[in-house]
Amino acid sequence: MRPNMRVQRTRSSTSPPHSPLTRGPLGGQKWQLGVVGCLILTSCSAAHVPVIQKPWHVSPSASLAASQLYFVVEWSAVRKVTVGMTESQCAAVLGVPVTFWEADTFVITRDPGGVEYEIALKTGGRGGTVLDISYKRLAA
Repeated sequence: MRPNMRVQRTRSSTSPPHSPLTRGPLGGQKWQLGVVGCLILTSCSAAHVPVIQKPWHVSPSASLAASQLYFVVEWSAVRKVTVGMTESQCAAVLGVPVTFWEADTFVITRDPGGVEYEIALKTGGRGGTVLDISYKRLAA
């Protein structure tokens, strides 16, 4: 192992002014770049919500008696919905009225590639929050 030439092993003089034991910061820019890289990766992974269908995601019945109106919302808005949001927060993000019933809450969206999805929000019922989010790709 080679000695670190940036570190002064002894002082050249015992009288002031004393020279520092190092000629520069140890680690310097490499350390700063590492921290910035970790922050970027952390922020990207936190923002990324997987687009997958969860096992609990069951589409509503297609029967006329059980039919309901489902809002079509922007893909970018749906991607901002996160676990822990309340009804009012979801309504503000999606731009449509949202009510958490005892069953899942559904909206329809289309991704930038034109693929249509049914989004299911698993909720804790009236006054609850979003517990999970599921993306079901609809048949073309």
